Amino acid sequence: MPATWKQLFYQFAAGAWLCLGCAMTKEIAPPKETSATSTFQEEVEKLRKALGEAPSTEDRVNPESVIIGISKARNLTYVPSELLVKAGAKVRWVSVDGEFTLWMVGVSPFDFVAIKSHADPNDPTKRKQIAEARISDTTRKGRYRYAVMLERPGESMYYLDPTCPPIIVDTKAQ
Repeated sequence: MPATWKQLFYQFAAGAWLCLGCAMTKEIAPPKETSATSTFQEEVEKLRKALGEAPSTEDRVNPESVIIGISKARNLTYVPSELLVKAGAKVRWVSVDGEFTLWMVGVSPFDFVAIKSHADPNDPTKRKQIAEARISDTTRKGRYRYAVMLERPGESMYYLDPTCPPIIVDTKAQ
């Protein structure tokens, strides 16, 4: 039975991708083990402690912090890249790079659509900007998106990220 042009095209395309993939693979040496290296999680914990963002045991639900910063390449960056929380959790956004505003995109798990940061009253330098909110206890499981606009002091431009990493509400969050 003769093949149609469409079938021949798909066979050709699949073969080309297979050949290209084989030609591009190279063997990667395993990383060298050194005792001086630390894990990413250890580095994140050091950063959180340095910013005073270790979870508090005083809260009913420990606050989950998202650290917002500007990379050397002048991109907005976030630690962690996704936030997994339970309904009712307190969320805190922190930045030492400038004032910021958050906008929820679509449905909001909070009782607001936008929130502006303010100086942390516990920071004597007043560089640390924070915004805090509690996720509603009745929030459904799902992925909730937000946008960030950050204004760095001394610069005439704003940093805008309309597609920030999501807040994932899951009843099984730790």
